Amino acid sequence: MYAKGYRPKGPDRHKTVIRFLRATLDPSFRPKLNRLDRIRRKRHQAVYRLAGAISEREAKGTIEFAEEFVTQLADLITKEPGEQEL
Repeated sequence: MYAKGYRPKGPDRHKTVIRFLRATLDPSFRPKLNRLDRIRRKRHQAVYRLAGAISEREAKGTIEFAEEFVTQLADLITKEPGEQEL
């Protein structure tokens, strides 16, 4: 979002980011975005409702997923003009 000059606002910033990614990324990203949205909802539960809602194993898997996803998005952002963009 930031790379395109946008910034999420309001109480639903995380949800806004997911919506932006769904609208701008290639449909091949749909499975990853679905997983990211599930992670977002779980985070919301863990932070605002239920302590212990996420196991250590799930947390580690989420971190690995996030690192790979961020690397993939960073690669898209830094591509030369004319290559596939966000």
